[in-house]
Amino acid sequence: AAGEMRERVNKIVGFGAEQVWVSTFHSACVRILRRYIDRIGYSNDFTIYDTEDQKKLLKDVIKNLNLDPKMYKENAVLGKISDFKNKLVTTGEVAQMAQSDFKLLNLSKIYNNYQEALKKNNALDFDDLIMKTVHLFRKCPEVLESYQERLKYIMVDEYQDTNGAQFAFIKLLASKYQNLCVVGDDDQSIYKFRGADISNILQFEKNFNNARVVKLEQNYRSTKTILDAANEVIHNNKGRKDKTLWSDNEQGEKIDLYHHIDSIPRKTTDSVLTLHGHAHKYVTRLKQNGGLDIVVPSLSNLSDTLPTALEMNLFFRFGKVEKVDLKQVYFDNTDIILSEENYDLSIYRDTKKENSANVISKLNTIERAKVYGLSMK
Repeated sequence: AAGEMRERVNKIVGFGAEQVWVSTFHSACVRILRRYIDRIGYSNDFTIYDTEDQKKLLKDVIKNLNLDPKMYKENAVLGKISDFKNKLVTTGEVAQMAQSDFKLLNLSKIYNNYQEALKKNNALDFDDLIMKTVHLFRKCPEVLESYQERLKYIMVDEYQDTNGAQFAFIKLLASKYQNLCVVGDDDQSIYKFRGADISNILQFEKNFNNARVVKLEQNYRSTKTILDAANEVIHNNKGRKDKTLWSDNEQGEKIDLYHHIDSIPRKTTDSVLTLHGHAHKYVTRLKQNGGLDIVVPSLSNLSDTLPTALEMNLFFRFGKVEKVDLKQVYFDNTDIILSEENYDLSIYRDTKKENSANVISKLNTIERAKVYGLSMK
């Protein structure tokens, strides 16, 4: 994205375009740190650790602290450290936060020793790049001022995805001349799990006095139908900036609504099921589409002595039938078939296989399913 933006800037600006910085936050910070990081105790030829380097270092830190690596797993700990850095929380602040929280106290020790080991190796991790630049600006005002003079006009794209460290970096740079333009949409803020702070865009006018908001509500990509649906959904969000997307495009086709799930249950305990009548509409749809995948969660610990009825979800490729019942049929490792006449499910039982497994059957027609050597009841 930065490369594409560079090309556009070169075409628009022409002569002198090379003086315009077009980069990600991290690459801009690397550029600054390569010149001035010696002011905060590092050598300018510092190394940037990748994920594998981080894990190796963290493993040694946890070992040297005599902590259980099963309790302090590398990915989880690195995620917490990243979260601290995205919020500019220092090792000392984490230690103060811990107090009587035993696990957080140990985490603060890991964070502290991890940072000390990085510095000993003259290394930074990815999140350090912004955090250390903010630290540099705050400790060395003359360095900050030099970049304020160098970068008098600042534009930030996808501002809704910025985190606390990025916000601090931008606020420091823009504090002198206040020539800051940000582009973003709070309705598209989806990276909270990576540390994005939606309040950066929601409170922009409070953080930067005399800010002016320009709503870019015209959409050039989607149909009117899509935008109408999007507006109806998103307007229910609380605390958002009010806006209504519109388009000069055609009305477009009506929207098909599918009910989808995130996962399939791994274990069930009983074996008797019945098909509810409301599945008829799904079968009709399947007849129109011509084929589907059906996934039935495997059943374990089955016995012919289990008479109890069990409600179970049956998952279709094109939707979900909730609380599906099957007639009293016992099965272990199974394949299934849909009957076109009564929309019933017939179950085939494999008496030879004892291990349960998820059954995935490709139905090429409503009448037939491919049966993998299973005997009919």
